[in-house]
Amino acid sequence: METRFSVALATFVFSTYLSFMTEVSCATCRAVMALGAKTAPLEGEMWPNSVPAEADALEVFAPGSGHSQTVQIRRCRDCGTLYRYRYHSEYDVSGSWDDYFFWRMSDAAQEKIGRILQMPKGSRAPAHTAALKHPQADVREDAALLLWILMDDGEPMSAELLEAACFALADSTYLVGNYCYRGLLSFAFRGKAEAGLLQVAVNQAKQTATEDRFGWILLKECAEIMK
Repeated sequence: METRFSVALATFVFSTYLSFMTEVSCATCRAVMALGAKTAPLEGEMWPNSVPAEADALEVFAPGSGHSQTVQIRRCRDCGTLYRYRYHSEYDVSGSWDDYFFWRMSDAAQEKIGRILQMPKGSRAPAHTAALKHPQADVREDAALLLWILMDDGEPMSAELLEAACFALADSTYLVGNYCYRGLLSFAFRGKAEAGLLQVAVNQAKQTATEDRFGWILLKECAEIMK
């Protein structure tokens, strides 16, 4: 009863904020957008050296496993607006360079991902499942990244979310499958029981998936964990 009330309250509060979000922007977000941040689904141009200092004031949600500085969801502490951050480093014989990307999530992602983040831990699976099946590719990609972040943080995995994540491995948008793969791998590393559940779910998804980039890798990892 208490969990249902918490979910309902979080949904009401977030919906109230969302209704004003497109008209009202806080000083931090105005500054970030004025410096050139784009709105999804386009990442926009690369930042020349690093993201602006204003972006460093945002709350950070990131996976562990050595990736906390490369892919992030950031949330404004004042108004709740969500952003994505991506860092890429390249090195070859001609030299090395760093690429920084920072952009505002689309309005649809603001609603779906923002609501999930507002929910108490352990109650997010239905909303997260729906986000992974959303018709907009950028929303699915944001949801897949959030799956990776939450799995690294010990978020409980429901059967419906596990199924949705396994089917998303074959998503036509590469990063949806990539981030789901990383989140599911994090789940499998929790132990043999989790690896066994993932093994079954991946095999079920493979029966209908039209393309399989990550499933076979997960099955191999599960087999190693279950030895």
